[in-house]
Amino acid sequence: MKKSFSSVMILIFVCVLSFAGCQDNEKKQNYFNATVLEIHDDSILVECLDVTNGVVSQGEEVEVSTNVVSANGVPELEIGNNIRIVCGEVTDSIPLETEQVYAIYLLDEDGNVIVPE
Repeated sequence: MKKSFSSVMILIFVCVLSFAGCQDNEKKQNYFNATVLEIHDDSILVECLDVTNGVVSQGEEVEVSTNVVSANGVPELEIGNNIRIVCGEVTDSIPLETEQVYAIYLLDEDGNVIVPE
């Protein structure tokens, strides 16, 4: 009985640690929706549409690197496109800048992510 109880406790402990690790990872991957203002060779300037998880305030401009981690790369962008940026920390500069960009997605007219095929 003691051995069974120990096994259950170890399993619970491992599950709690796994969940805590997932929570920490979510905190590092911020995201926000924005409108493309300018397109440069290796970055885009965007204006935040809404605060999705508190990383950037509505109306703030952010310089976003187009060197993304995602295997899908960057969708073909045009000025005026609404996009979602999944990123790491945002630096406190003028304009704000993303330190690491994980993915950039186009948004449909309802603000939903268009999933690449």
